[in-house]
Amino acid sequence: MKNVAIDHRISLYTDYLRDFGNIDVDWELAFNLTVNDFVNATIGTHVIYDDDIRFDVVEDDNGNIIDPGVPKIQLKQLLNIGVAYTF
Repeated sequence: MKNVAIDHRISLYTDYLRDFGNIDVDWELAFNLTVNDFVNATIGTHVIYDDDIRFDVVEDDNGNIIDPGVPKIQLKQLLNIGVAYTF
């Protein structure tokens, strides 16, 4: 379609020293929509998976880690609507 553009970026990382072969993902996808001469919109997502970022970590009263937690997918959604007028 002539009024829709897609921007896509994916980055894959691995730690060479600590855990080689384990892939961390950083992926952005955005649809840029031209509604008319005055209104533009962007709909997109940003997905991150990094196994070094742990969720649900359990510690005791002394600060000792009982359960190191699990890595999870992080997701961000975005919606931008813009109005532009040139004079």
